[in-house]
Amino acid sequence: MSTAHPFDLTGRVALVTGAARGLGRAIAAGLARAGATVVLNGRDRVALAKAAEPIAKAGGKTDIAVFDVTDAAAVRAGVAGIEAKHGALDIVVNNAGIQRRHPVADFPLADFDAVIETNLKAPFVVAQAAIPGMRKRGRVLDNPF
Repeated sequence: MSTAHPFDLTGRVALVTGAARGLGRAIAAGLARAGATVVLNGRDRVALAKAAEPIAKAGGKTDIAVFDVTDAAAVRAGVAGIEAKHGALDIVVNNAGIQRRHPVADFPLADFDAVIETNLKAPFVVAQAAIPGMRKRGRVLDNPF
């Protein structure tokens, strides 16, 4: 991959959740084109490998990390595994998300809970797992306010 990019991320390590398809896959490819080592996350190893393949073929540095962002223990273990292999994260893109469609009066509570777990709680849990390593690399301010 060419490093002649106006947004140079050479030497950076990026995690993109929900990267097996769609926007997450496109974000991962863009980060790789900018020179980052990109770790694609999702729950489906086969889909992640398929998404990583064109990045690698284009010369990008890529890896996959299979874990469910709604499982806090799995997130902590997944981030620890990424850090052990690639070093602390520089970039986290919390892209994983789901949607469920039902009329409000008939919306199953289990579907509502799944949306909240994935779209609201998971980004917080991923950030919490990544921040200690990011702080050590100077990527997070101790008090941003």
